[in-house]
Amino acid sequence: MITEITEAPYYVQADSRLAAPLLSKPFNHGEIGILMRKGQDDLLQMVNGIIRKMKRNGTLRRLKKEWGVRS
Repeated sequence: MITEITEAPYYVQADSRLAAPLLSKPFNHGEIGILMRKGQDDLLQMVNGIIRKMKRNGTLRRLKKEWGVRS
């Protein structure tokens, strides 16, 4: 399997035969975004606030560790 999608580490944990040789040294780094319509400032503020809170209280770090997401 050659992929750098966020789910790749999860699949490798489920079946080590899927491990890519560069899993710990990816070809490049990507980011995930949340799409919303232009002008939805209230939604944007809410989503950004939730992400900030998850960073502050450790939830984001815990979820990354739980699902094998490297950043």
